[in-house]
Amino acid sequence: GDKTTVVQATCKNGFTIIDGSACVDAKNFDMEIGKQCCMEHIKDKIWGYLGFLLQSARKGFNDK
Repeated sequence: GDKTTVVQATCKNGFTIIDGSACVDAKNFDMEIGKQCCMEHIKDKIWGYLGFLLQSARKGFNDK
């Protein structure tokens, strides 16, 4: 479309994360701003995944 940016980032370990951003009005569309927004979202997702990984390493998995 004319209002949406989609970014696919591949981590060094091969894991791929995809994110998108969009503006309301196509007149305000800026690909660079869209990329920046997506990369911030991707960084936040990675921190969440790393938190999960650390918690799992420390506590294991509890099936209860």
